[in-house]
Amino acid sequence: MKYIIDENGEIIDELYEGDKILRINSIEALRNTKNINNKEEFIKIYTRAIFDIYDTLSAAEGFLLFYLLRYADYNNGILRKNGISLTRKTIIDETGKHEDIISKLLNNLIRKEILMFAHSGKDKRIRNYIINPYIFMKGNRVSNMCYELFKNTKWAIR
Repeated sequence: MKYIIDENGEIIDELYEGDKILRINSIEALRNTKNINNKEEFIKIYTRAIFDIYDTLSAAEGFLLFYLLRYADYNNGILRKNGISLTRKTIIDETGKHEDIISKLLNNLIRKEILMFAHSGKDKRIRNYIINPYIFMKGNRVSNMCYELFKNTKWAIR
C-alpha cells in the first residue's frame, strides 16, 4: 500500500493498485484540448514509413492497403471482420475487384513485407493476413507472434 502524505507527515489518502496521479500540468493541458472522434477506431502509421510506403506502392496496392487497415486487430495485426479472419473472398466481395487482381495485389503486399500471412490452426486453407506493425498498428504493444513474423523485414531494420 502507498500513501499520500501532506507536508506535516500526515497520511491524507491511499494509492491503490491501478491508481494514477494526474498532475496540475496535465489538467491544464487537457483544458486546452478537445477529444474528437472518440467513438472512431484509429490506426497508427509511423512517420518514418510514410514516404517509403508512398514510393513503394502502386495506386492499386495503396487502395487495397488502406482498405485493409480498418480490419487490423489490436496487438497482433491480424485482419479480422467481426472477429473472423478476413478472407480473400470477403475482400473481393467488398471491393468489387476481380479475384485475379486481388490475388496479385495481396501477393505484392506480401512480397513488399507490408503484409504476411499465417495459416490458422490445422486448416492450411485458412490464411490470417497480418499487417506489419513496424508500419501500421493499433495499440501500443505487439504480440510475440507478430513481432517474430516482422522483426527481420526491411521495415524493422532501419
